[in-house]
Amino acid sequence: MATVEVYSKSRCPFCRMAKCLLEEKGQEFVEFDVELDPTKYDEMLERSQGRWTVPEIFIDGELIGGFDEIVRSIPDLCSFPNLPDLLPSPALN
Repeated sequence: MATVEVYSKSRCPFCRMAKCLLEEKGQEFVEFDVELDPTKYDEMLERSQGRWTVPEIFIDGELIGGFDEIVRSIPDLCSFPNLPDLLPSPALN
């Protein structure tokens, strides 16, 4: 299964939505709360090339971005090996 890392803050609504999306699709992830651990904030800045907003999401070490980017790049995410299909199931007629 792909390694998914989410840098977040506890009161961030976009962080909650991103984590909810991953949970709904059955994707496990490691969460780093940058408010609780300031060293993780510094790590996030370095890994994301200076992006300071949360969430910042990485899949197998590759920066995906924040909530908007993960939603926009869902088709690209499906190309990661062993990552569950994040697209909704087609409606049955």
